[in-house]
Order: sequence, then C-alpha cells, then structure tokens
Amino acid sequence: MVKYFEGREGILSSLEEFYGETKEGGEVCIIYPRDTMAELFLPEERKKYHDIRVKNNVSAKTIYTQTKGPEPEGVNVDRKILDGGKYPISCDIAIYNDKVKISILGKHVSSIFIRSKDFAETMKSLFTAVFDSK
Repeated sequence: MVKYFEGREGILSSLEEFYGETKEGGEVCIIYPRDTMAELFLPEERKKYHDIRVKNNVSAKTIYTQTKGPEPEGVNVDRKILDGGKYPISCDIAIYNDKVKISILGKHVSSIFIRSKDFAETMKSLFTAVFDSK
C-alpha cells in the first residue's frame, strides 16, 4: 500500500498514520534534518509525536543533521549526528515495523507512506548499516 500526502498539513497527516499504530513497542529508525524540521513544524507539533512514541514504549535510533551541534540525550533514543555539509539530508525518513514514511522537505513539501514488509526491512538494513558505521 502506498499513500501520497501534499503540503505541510499532508506531512502531519502522514505522521498521524505512521505513529497511530505504534502501540506494540519496538523500535523506530529515523533520518532527518533537525534544522529544517524546526523551521517547518512548531515545537508542540514535534513534541506530540515524540510523546506518542515514548508513551507506547517505542525506542528510537536517529541519524540527523543539525548546524548547532548534537542534540541532548532524550528518552529511549540513540542518536547519531552527521555532517550536513558532507552528507546533506533534505527528507525525513522513518521506519517502523512494516511502515516507511518519507517526507520531502524541499521546495514541494510532501510525504509518502508505504506499508510493505520487504521495503521496510530493506530500508532498516540500510539505516542500520549507516548507524553502525563510525
């Protein structure tokens, strides 16, 4: 199954769909540009999905870029910062169980939600390979 969402509100809708089923624990893998996310979404919007993840005992591994240095430690999260100049990231990608959400944060803001065990496993393997290196 594939769904397409347009605009900023579309990304919020894709987040609702993605996090709406995180009730069984597990782990979410996320790649994102922290500065861009902070520009596009209010702190309370970002906090809402963080709180859903924590409430449902879903741990997180994140790979992110940020101009002002590493994020402080968080609740049940393992973070790795990348050099955004060397490895530019302009999408927010999240992988959980059989779900992958890809939000494009450039000129035409949109999101794609994919439910596919095969695709999610492949994306998680790529994520893990990058996360485990360094």
